[in-house]
Amino acid sequence: MPFIGIHVFLVLLSTSHQLTKCLLYKVDLGFCAGPIVA
Repeated sequence: MPFIGIHVFLVLLSTSHQLTKCLLYKVDLGFCAGPIVA
């Protein structure tokens, strides 16, 4: 089912984007990990 693949891709993309924002802005790890784990 392609929808599942697209969903997983978007989740991975969103996760890497959150990680990038955290690394770039040096945000507190706790604040970063919240959206990633959720």
